[in-house]
Amino acid sequence: MPQKHFYGDHRREFDNFDLLHREGDCVAMSRWLFDRADGRMTADPKRGFAHLTTGGSGVMVPQGCWSYAPRQKMQARTPEHHVSPCPRPLVVFRDNVLYGCSEDKRTVYRRDFNLAGGEQFDTAWHHNIWYLWGHKIKELWRSQRLARDAKWSAEVFSDAPPGKGVAAMVLAADKVFVAGSQGGLKVLAAEDGKLLAEHDLPPPVWDGMAPAAGRLFVSTLDGRLICLGPQ
Repeated sequence: MPQKHFYGDHRREFDNFDLLHREGDCVAMSRWLFDRADGRMTADPKRGFAHLTTGGSGVMVPQGCWSYAPRQKMQARTPEHHVSPCPRPLVVFRDNVLYGCSEDKRTVYRRDFNLAGGEQFDTAWHHNIWYLWGHKIKELWRSQRLARDAKWSAEVFSDAPPGKGVAAMVLAADKVFVAGSQGGLKVLAAEDGKLLAEHDLPPPVWDGMAPAAGRLFVSTLDGRLICLGPQ
């Protein structure tokens, strides 16, 4: 463990388990890096974003955005300092384009990267949220750093009560499918965020939506697996 004192891991999002992914010559898990040749482990406690590639030069993805590991809940002091309890805002991505949602999970945005063209992106993320508030640093959330240079943003669950919003998100072909934590499915155009369609849908399991064979499969909180067809 890289932290050296009691508060060393505070808000650093060290996950006790996580999805494995490749980064350069290493296999990465949260903020740990394992050399693929000999397994040697190193850790970068300040690295809040991972460089992931599915094609092209890739994107910068918040560590642990899928939120599969259990984590601490925090209380917000004021409404503008909204702290979402677990889970963290989801992102989906392909090639050099990332789609994510805001910290309150009501707004979806598109962020285009040009890492091959020399774009610089700060991957460091301060571990202590109280430090951010006390020093009046405007970027309280990693989603804010990503959305700052967004190509577009669209509010999709503006009428949802606090703590309710995007619970599952999928990028398929030229569409972004967004399911709400209280139910409902919205389909956005990947190019400009325009709302293309809305459908009724029971509340999904967190991140419980997947596309395959021209269909959308959704695991719901009431214990069903739903298949939505091309229409």
